[in-house]
Amino acid sequence: MEDKDHNQETGELRISPEAIAVIASTAVMQVKGVSALAIGRMEDLTERVGMRNPGKGLRLEIKNNTVSIDVHIIVHFGCRIPDVARSIQKTVKGAIEQMTDLHVTAVNVLVQGIDFSGTQERLISED
Repeated sequence: MEDKDHNQETGELRISPEAIAVIASTAVMQVKGVSALAIGRMEDLTERVGMRNPGKGLRLEIKNNTVSIDVHIIVHFGCRIPDVARSIQKTVKGAIEQMTDLHVTAVNVLVQGIDFSGTQERLISED
């Protein structure tokens, strides 16, 4: 991933992929139904050795003022996955375009798992 340059009359603005990843991950976690961003093996390894990874669960491709994002998530049990995915797409696209002036061409949502925590408590309280 490369830093994105924006030329202005007063100088140059560079937005790092890490900054875009923070915007995207923050937006994803605001969506109802998202339990967590899913991490891969390499991301898990970097976290275990203490390295900070602002883009965990995300893959960004930045080219010519455009951004394409893959978002890997864990969804809460009982949530309608297509609704959660559409909400993520809308929220992430809006946040990035509003904060950076970059055009988001795609937000691909990949559901990596279902979070069943809390399911047992709901079943017990319904009895």
